[in-house]
This record gives sequence, C-alpha cells and structure tokens, in this order.
Amino acid sequence: MSYEVNDRWKTVQNLTEAKKMILDSPQPFAPDDLTWLPIKGRKTILDFGCGVGRNIPALLTLADADAHIIGYDSPNMRSLAKEHLRFEQYNRINWIIPPPQNHKTLTFDLIVAVLVFQHIEEQELRGILSILKDQLSRDGKS
Repeated sequence: MSYEVNDRWKTVQNLTEAKKMILDSPQPFAPDDLTWLPIKGRKTILDFGCGVGRNIPALLTLADADAHIIGYDSPNMRSLAKEHLRFEQYNRINWIIPPPQNHKTLTFDLIVAVLVFQHIEEQELRGILSILKDQLSRDGKS
C-alpha cells in the first residue's frame, strides 16, 4: 500500500498555492477550534495530514509542556509548514512523512486529522484508517 494524495495536492509548490487551495475549500485557512479535544494529559499527539501546520500552534498551546507533537504529511507540505510556522514552533514538532505503514511501530495518545481524508484516494483510505486505529494507545482518542 502506498500513500497517495489527490493529484491536485501533489503539485503544490509554495505556501500561497496551499493557502489558495485551502481557502477554495469550504473551511477557512484559520486554525480550527481544538479546545474541545481531550489534549491535556496526552503525551504523544499525531497531527495526521498536518499540511502547512495550521493547527500546530493550537496543539502546542493546549498540550502539556512535555507532550510530543508529531506532524505527518507529504514532504512538500512539510517544507511549506517550515515556511508557515515560526522557526521555534517548527522545531518543537517531530516530523514523519508517508507512507503510514513505515510507522506502524509508533503509538499515539491522540490523533487529530482535520481536512485530510478527502485528499486521500478512496482505495487507500481504509488501509490508512486501519493503521491509525492500530497506532492508538489503549486509552487513546481519535
């Protein structure tokens, strides 16, 4: 199984293009309100499909100081996140890149996935969801 995103996202080359694509969607580019998530007390948090990192500042603010925030996205989006996030914020994140089966040994206490599943080809989505389910700790949340 490989990790495939819709072709439209494979061609994104800069932050302006990424913002435009996000802004063209029904959701705004602004970070989502994550205050309702059970973030406190979670030590390992995965932002699956983090894109340019629009929700990472909120995760860093809401999570415990010793929590590990992991950003997961394609290499081009990861490089755009470096541009979008302040240097200090970017360096506080652990980054992993697809495909998800390469990271099966990781476990997370919380998985956040905002505006990502619609960018994954349908035939790949079941496998990815299965891997993510297996990566949740026993008391983890998604």
